[in-house]
This record gives sequence, C-alpha cells and structure tokens, in this order.
Amino acid sequence: VVKLTFIVVLAKQISYLKEYHDLNSVWSVAQLAVHFVLLFGLILFVSSDLGSALIFFSIFLVMLFAAGFALHWFAIGFAAIAAMIPLLWNFVLHDYQKNRILAPYDSSIDPTNTGINWQPHQSKIALASGQWTGAGLGNGTQSQSNALAGKHTDFIYAVIGEELGMIACILVIVLLLIIIIRCVMVGIRSGSNMGSLVCFGVAAFLTFQTFENIGMCIGMMPITGIPLPFISFGSSSMMIQLLTVGIVQSIWRHRSGAA
Repeated sequence: VVKLTFIVVLAKQISYLKEYHDLNSVWSVAQLAVHFVLLFGLILFVSSDLGSALIFFSIFLVMLFAAGFALHWFAIGFAAIAAMIPLLWNFVLHDYQKNRILAPYDSSIDPTNTGINWQPHQSKIALASGQWTGAGLGNGTQSQSNALAGKHTDFIYAVIGEELGMIACILVIVLLLIIIIRCVMVGIRSGSNMGSLVCFGVAAFLTFQTFENIGMCIGMMPITGIPLPFISFGSSSMMIQLLTVGIVQSIWRHRSGAA
C-alpha cells in the first residue's frame, strides 16, 4: 500500500515544487531528499526489506528524471551513495543479506547449491527442463515437488517455464511490457504534470518488480521476495497492482482534451 501512496504523494510534491518553486533549487532538492530518505531508511533499517527499498529507489529516480530533474543532481546523488556503500555494507546489512547479494555471482558462497543457492538452482533446473513447449500444466517435476520453494509466489516464473515452456515465458514478458509501455504512453499524453508523474512512477514500479523477479528466477539477481506483477499469488500485492493500473486508466480517461 505504501508503494502506491509514495507514488501519488511524490508526484504531488514534485508538481507543487515545479509550479511554485524551482525544482532544481537546493531547497527543493533538500525537501525531496528528506521525503525519500525517511521512507527508505524505515524500510531498510526497521524492516530489513532490501528488495522493497530498492523498488522505492527506482520509483524515486524515474519520477525525478521524468520531472526534468537536472543531471548534475543525479551525479551528486550517485556520488553520495557510492561513498555510503562501504558504511552500509559493513554496519547496516546483515550477513544473510550480504550473502544473498553475492551468491548469484560467487559460487564459493554455496558451492554445493544446498544452502542459499538452493532455490535459484532449482529454479534454473525447472526453466531449463521446460525447453520451448514445457512438460504440460501440472506435470513439472520441480514444480510439483517440494524442490522448488515459493512456486506460487517468488518462483512462479520458473513454474511457467517448466510446465508451459520458454514460449510462455516470452509471452509473459511481452504482456508485462505492453502494460508498462502503455503506462508510459499515458503519462506522455496525459496533459497533466501530476498525472504524468504518477504514470511514470507506476511504470517504474512494475518494471523493477518484473526485472527483479525474473532475474532471481534465472539466477542473475539476489533472492529478495519480490513478486511477479499480476501473476504471483498474494492478495495485497495483486490488489495494489490492479489499483495502480486503475489509476493510470483514470488518468487516461480524464486527460486534457479527452471527450
């Protein structure tokens, strides 16, 4: 729920700063930074949810870029983040979080694939065994056993690959891309500054979740428990995703010049 609220409130704040102040002034940058850092800090330090924190970070960056934020502020921000990474790594992240980040790229962390690499290893086996057409719905060896944990949530994409094949996996990506591109197009044509920013925020939200979920299923991204939009099981997650698309549809319906 906070993701959707964050997108709407941030869009309102940016629109206000653009209309009544200079968006690229030091005062505006300070307000936006405080807005983001407070929320990001609560998620990262209180709930230790790195995956969700990164989603908010991607939404924040995309919305600022779409609003016309000056590139030199991005450079300063990335430089500050780079300077803070050693502190975060050494004093904030827990060992299990560090291992999750490193495991996809360092086989020595779990050489036998029985520990932290167990789930992504089983996911890759499932995807590979499905080949182009899959084993058939309900016939996946990994999917229908306890080998693949979270098969209805985090690793639903691996189930699709094993039982319906690579063709179905490509179709899922294409369908999600259509939704994301449509959100961007509505944002471009909305005729409203705030409406445009909300659409870009929704597109960033869906894009990062898709990228992260598929990435962890193929062993390229750390396991963070991010669901695949509109496909992974989860009532609250599904409700928010449908609400975001409903808001985009409303923005399109009430766009400037619409009949």
